[in-house]
Amino acid sequence: MIELAAEPRTGIAPPALIPTETLPGLSQPNWRRYLTMLISLAVLGASLRELRTIDLAHIRAMVPHGPIFWLVFAGCYLAPSFADWTIFRRVWQLPLRGLAALMRKTISNEVLLGYSGEVYFYAWARRNVRMKGSPFGAIKDTAFLSAVAGNVVTLLLLAPVWPMLAHRAEFAPHIVTVSLAVVTIGPIVALTFGDRLFTLRRNELAFVTMIHLLRIGVTLFLLAAVWHFLMPAAPLTLWLMLAGLRQFVSRLPFVPNKDIVFAGVVAAMFGAGAQVTDVLALSAGLILTTHLVLGGALFVLELISPDSDPDEAEGQVALA
Repeated sequence: MIELAAEPRTGIAPPALIPTETLPGLSQPNWRRYLTMLISLAVLGASLRELRTIDLAHIRAMVPHGPIFWLVFAGCYLAPSFADWTIFRRVWQLPLRGLAALMRKTISNEVLLGYSGEVYFYAWARRNVRMKGSPFGAIKDTAFLSAVAGNVVTLLLLAPVWPMLAHRAEFAPHIVTVSLAVVTIGPIVALTFGDRLFTLRRNELAFVTMIHLLRIGVTLFLLAAVWHFLMPAAPLTLWLMLAGLRQFVSRLPFVPNKDIVFAGVVAAMFGAGAQVTDVLALSAGLILTTHLVLGGALFVLELISPDSDPDEAEGQVALA
């Protein structure tokens, strides 16, 4: 038997190989497998329901056919999952096959409820990554720092977009005040109680924060580029401004129906029948369609051949 060296409380032990027999029962069916299957079925059901409401022929007719557009769109779509994989590769030595699980996590958050993807990924990691302890701490830290990074970017974007929002009925003064207070709380809590709140080491926390900030910046730029491909007559700076506006609206916690609010602000800026509004609606439909089609395929694959024996793939990884 190979024993793991003790590590200080402030960090997570590095991965180490251990024999399968030291962890009896991990490959047997348990609640984690049933939980991932339940979430998979829920995503499939939501995908089938939503696909009936999407005009696929209209979307196919409107989007450009050149490969550059699809490369940019793929980069924009996959950036969150690749950012997560980069983080967990550093923390857990997660193999490349974990990218599919992280894509399922992202799609679950978008198609079902927020943080349902974290629940799925936690159950998946307990089944598929050999560990002595629980992955909860790393997943919790990563999710919290993602929210903090998003809130920081939102605060930075507030100044240039605020003149467009000040006169919108959806942004009543009391709603904006409470929302901004909540957005500000995350960074303050992280700075004040970091040593007590987080499980990862300081250098790992810095790495996770950097990746999240980079992911947000890359995603906003590529989203603006997607819109620019759909309507090249408008300058890229306009789409960058709208991408920042979308990021700002998406982070306000007490503003209901954020997509409707964003669409309403854009319609007020350019007119309800403007081509800009059509482009934003088209891109939203394209992203949703990709969520549903790709998510359905990934979760069907999960149901047909669930990952359950890491010994046959990338080896055995133990986490303290």
